[in-house]
Amino acid sequence: MKASKLRRRYLAWLICGTLVASADTLYLTDGSIVTGVVIAETDDEIVLANRLYGDLAIESQDVLYRDTAERPDRVETYAITQDGMTVIARLQRAVPARRKDAPSFNLLIPGSIQAITDANGIELPFSQRTLGENTLATLLREDLGQDMGLLTITTVQKTILSPSAAGRLTFRANYALNQAQSLRVIVRFPRNFSLLSLSPPPDVELDGLLIWDRQLRRQQRFQPQVLFAP
Repeated sequence: MKASKLRRRYLAWLICGTLVASADTLYLTDGSIVTGVVIAETDDEIVLANRLYGDLAIESQDVLYRDTAERPDRVETYAITQDGMTVIARLQRAVPARRKDAPSFNLLIPGSIQAITDANGIELPFSQRTLGENTLATLLREDLGQDMGLLTITTVQKTILSPSAAGRLTFRANYALNQAQSLRVIVRFPRNFSLLSLSPPPDVELDGLLIWDRQLRRQQRFQPQVLFAP
């Protein structure tokens, strides 16, 4: 994508919000993720309607992967930095059920929280406290919409990556959901990294991109693991 287009059309994955449940998601070669509804398409260009940014024209050659499937109940994205030291994650968490007249609620999130957004990509205020490698975030219910089911938390994580003495790097996530849900786990990594092993095999494997789609039962454990050679 040309620099002049980037200023108007670029949407970094850190602030990308969900448009609607049936939205299209484009994974671009520059590492960004754009979500919206495709309203026009030619062999050379895709025009995407985005709630926050209006109509975005994306060159087809810049699209690495296109997801038009129905969105799962929960989508979580991990982006490994070029130095292999940090993961920037976008995690989805459900708003807890209200307890009597409690004006706030807490979320315990791995890593250091950078932002919390609602389903429209609007950033929400929160207070936080560090607990070891986790962050306890407190949000006021009055700051949320009436039917706000899922929140997206952007967090910087380090312990999800494990380096070895041999210069290898292991990414490992661990899921055991409290209810039956469809889950999509997306891992982005520098394209100069070599993939040494994958467990379990992903549903999508592209240059710099891995995607797992799973329908999990309550408390069913799912542990995607990747071994890299940076």
